[in-house]
Amino acid sequence: MKIQNSIIIAFGLILLVVVSLSRTLVHLLTEVWWFNAVDFADVFWTRLS
Repeated sequence: MKIQNSIIIAFGLILLVVVSLSRTLVHLLTEVWWFNAVDFADVFWTRLS
């Protein structure tokens, strides 16, 4: 039973990390698209670095 609980907890943590990273990636892509749409891509990449 303890091994099964550990597997469930590990799976939950992995799922949490994946969801967090996907939100960050979607936000970053949205920012890139918006700055490109208004012709300020250079500002975005300068701000990012």
